[in-house]
Amino acid sequence: MDAAGNNVDARPLWNHVDILKIVAGGNVLFKCKYCAGEYNGSYARVEAHLLKLSKCGIRVCPNVTATILEQLQNEIAEAEG
Repeated sequence: MDAAGNNVDARPLWNHVDILKIVAGGNVLFKCKYCAGEYNGSYARVEAHLLKLSKCGIRVCPNVTATILEQLQNEIAEAEG
């Protein structure tokens, strides 16, 4: 569990952001460890940012390379078992 009560084992992308503040509705203010951008949102927005999912209402991380993206996808696959 992290400071916001999220299960980081089941949602490994939490390990790639710093939670700065817990806000209403289960959302957090998080800071990306790759680009230092600060965003509000849930785990879905963390995923969209780090996995470069466009049209999700958040800027994709410009510093996630193909190698890092593959690592992130492998972490998710391992967590899903």
